[in-house]
Amino acid sequence: MWWSALLPPGPPGTDPGAGALARADATAQALALWALRFTPRVARLDEAVVMDVAASLRLFGGAVALRERVHAEAAELGASRIAWAPNSLAALALARAGAPGRGAAGARTAPADAAPLAALLDPLPLAVLSATAPHRQTLAHIGCRTLGQLRRLPRAGLARRFDAALLHALDQLYGHAPQTHTWVRTPAVFDARLELPHRVDDAGALVAGARRLLL
Repeated sequence: MWWSALLPPGPPGTDPGAGALARADATAQALALWALRFTPRVARLDEAVVMDVAASLRLFGGAVALRERVHAEAAELGASRIAWAPNSLAALALARAGAPGRGAAGARTAPADAAPLAALLDPLPLAVLSATAPHRQTLAHIGCRTLGQLRRLPRAGLARRFDAALLHALDQLYGHAPQTHTWVRTPAVFDARLELPHRVDDAGALVAGARRLLL
């Protein structure tokens, strides 16, 4: 598997207003529908859109060509961060951290030639994994601030002191437990609207908005 996570504007941890949340959700929905052109394995995961493109590499000209196309078109649709990893949760964590992950845009290597997943994840802060949210203060008190430090804690102690969801999410993140997804489906009727920021009087100025809607 080779997953990409695409984040709409607004990094996690901020406190945006209702309008900003609605715009971010609309961007995520647009990204999800657009991602279906590459693979049927597209899902919404927290604030992000994730897709597994492993089966589509040959169809789109290989890993590098597909990666470059995804980065170019997703940016037009408003994606603020994109990352790649062998599973969706790892791709999301890397995107939240602003790290490209395995197979970054511009790299000339295939996914299998990239750095080991644990080496990419271990330095990241706990905030990139949603399941740590209820426990971050307690973990900070014992000097645990990164995923690598969390992973090195005794599993029996983690299971006793924290809820099972934390340990399970950690296993999923590092690829030791399977993940399940609810796949995005195309609607029966497509209807999209893009509000212009001001009055437009010439056709040339409409091209960018029209292209975004067509994507």
